[in-house]
Amino acid sequence: SGGFEIERGGLRAFPRDFPVYPGSLVAGSWEPRSTPPFEGITVVWESTGTVNEVADYYNGGLNGAGWSVTSSDVASSPASMTFEKGQIMAHFWIGSERESTVIQVTVASK
Repeated sequence: SGGFEIERGGLRAFPRDFPVYPGSLVAGSWEPRSTPPFEGITVVWESTGTVNEVADYYNGGLNGAGWSVTSSDVASSPASMTFEKGQIMAHFWIGSERESTVIQVTVASK
């Protein structure tokens, strides 16, 4: 399962097993428009965790939920990671902005 089927915190297109970093707040979300039609959503959260703490959380949480890491560059700024599960991919950018850590995730069909 894990398709684009639920609504959680106003986000109607997130997989059921997708973790959200504790204490993070949604700063924005959008569903891209493209040709051919793009099935997915991008969400931006703000967090007080460090870039490394956030990256470690998602790496452990997604691997534990059966997602596989397909790319990871947590040494850059912003850090980036891509995970896949079945026909769904999730791409992360995690970076520092002002006094918070910004987590941008695009979840889409492959």
